[in-house]
Amino acid sequence: MKKLIVLLASAALIAGPAGHLSAAERATSCGLTGKANFKPGITLTPGTYDVTFKGKLADCLSTGKVTSGKVSAVAVAEASCEFGTVEGKATVKWDTGKKTKIKFSTTDIGASVTLTGQVTKSSESSFKKNDNILGQLAFNADVSQCTSGLKSAEFSGQVIGGSPN
Repeated sequence: MKKLIVLLASAALIAGPAGHLSAAERATSCGLTGKANFKPGITLTPGTYDVTFKGKLADCLSTGKVTSGKVSAVAVAEASCEFGTVEGKATVKWDTGKKTKIKFSTTDIGASVTLTGQVTKSSESSFKKNDNILGQLAFNADVSQCTSGLKSAEFSGQVIGGSPN
């Protein structure tokens, strides 16, 4: 029942204010876990950092056939250990054998990361070009490393994607 509630909430967010879904609409919600790497290490002083991450999408609920996937991304961060923004590109390889490419950005305050994005290309029928992506992630890192440069952090959260059209 919990997974159904998450999918319905995700679908309502994607569908917009009316919250109405029709057969042509798409919605997918997945748990996301992974690890981000920062080069050079992020410090308490704001700066520019290269970011790469790899993650796993699991327990997906979808109006399509996807149930899991693997995601990899490259990005540039304007950030410190306390706050920042990230812009980048991600590729998802789904359990269906298909791929989805996403352009994304994040707003980070401490360990809380809000993700927004848009599908740029997809061979997976659960996603079409221009579908929206939303997510909320929590990072887990040893903040004592911020003085010398935090090189990596694990993350987990929930992402949703789809379109009312």
